[in-house]
Amino acid sequence: MSQTAIEAWPQAAGPQHNWTTKTRDTPPLRWSVEKNTNIRWRKTLPETGQSGIAIWGDRLFLTTMKPIDAETKPKKGSDIVLYCINTETGETLWETELTGDPAAQSIYAYGFSNSSSPTPITDGKHVWCWNASGQMGCWTVDGKRIWSRRWTPTLGRPFNKQYEPIKTGNTILNVEPLEPDHPDRREDAWNFLRGFDSLTGSLLWTEKRGLTHYNTPVMARLPSGGHGVLAGRGAHHETPEAPAGMTLTHIDGPRAGESIWTWDALPDGKAQVTQCWDEKYSYWLDETRTHLVVVDTTDGKEVKRIPWTKDASLTSYDKDTQRFHTEHHVDFHKLETPLTVFPAWHANISIYPHVFFQCFHFDGKRKGKMTHIGPKHCIARINVETDVVEYLELPFPIPRVANEINKNSELYYPCLLYTSPSPRDRG
Repeated sequence: MSQTAIEAWPQAAGPQHNWTTKTRDTPPLRWSVEKNTNIRWRKTLPETGQSGIAIWGDRLFLTTMKPIDAETKPKKGSDIVLYCINTETGETLWETELTGDPAAQSIYAYGFSNSSSPTPITDGKHVWCWNASGQMGCWTVDGKRIWSRRWTPTLGRPFNKQYEPIKTGNTILNVEPLEPDHPDRREDAWNFLRGFDSLTGSLLWTEKRGLTHYNTPVMARLPSGGHGVLAGRGAHHETPEAPAGMTLTHIDGPRAGESIWTWDALPDGKAQVTQCWDEKYSYWLDETRTHLVVVDTTDGKEVKRIPWTKDASLTSYDKDTQRFHTEHHVDFHKLETPLTVFPAWHANISIYPHVFFQCFHFDGKRKGKMTHIGPKHCIARINVETDVVEYLELPFPIPRVANEINKNSELYYPCLLYTSPSPRDRG
């Protein structure tokens, strides 16, 4: 951290609820741990963790898994530790443990998520923390416990609890099944979006359609005012919540907890990635399809479908010439080696008019069949107004500019250098 004043980042999605900030400060665009460039301090944590970081003033909050015997193999557990750390010095100011359901153990540093994955939330006076294995609570920023509650999480499937908690006004959101003795509990621990009073932990409402906890609900402002949250259903491992699709729900005001509309991805679909939205459109990205579905945020009606494999612009990096090269009007299905684009397993975002996602490269057998997935190591963006689809390869080592290889171990953001629009954009 190089700035002297750190803007509040109160929850996973940031102060604007969309992973962006309007700060006028210029963030560092390069740093090196090895050379101690733009590094204010460093700190060794006693165990691994997967949560994001919430920041307010001189305090930051994060979680790790509870330290256990390093010789335990495989390392599994359901308890986490919340840390409060001074943003100026890196000193640990206090810590507290949140135990989880022993039946909901996760592998430490699991590739998808673990008990420590949910990001804490703070408002400068309080901090809220979640253990994905079944406990949430509220503390003052000085470490005094205000309340805590437990729930029984979904059991018996891979530990892929990839949601992020949300706070708006006096309401905090969680994704969880209903209580075991609840008369409306659905089969196999059907998950629901639930709103709680942030200062007491009491239940305020439960959304009735349900959502898979493999999906990250996203909050934004509604065109008519107030806030809503978009959540998805449908995933691997026979998740029971159905039908696959999206539901937009009021989360504040007199209709809090009521659905505004539901869009069903019939006959099937996978809500593996974050289903993003803004005041104009809501977006469905689904690995089982070859297009982005654009839905009207006002009424949930489908507006268009934009294919992401046809007529795309592909900017790739040639290691031999050390230059970027852009091809236009590419059809991935008609390449010498046809490619399937797999926009999943990543946290995509939308910044109107673009929807961004990542895709990875894979050549080999998948489920017994030869599969070619690509293009390799790319970030992609789709302009939802012009239908322009662009892919940008993120090479490694990451070049400083289009004709220069980065040779000094520093990290750059090459996507900021991408200024080669397709002819349709220029026209």
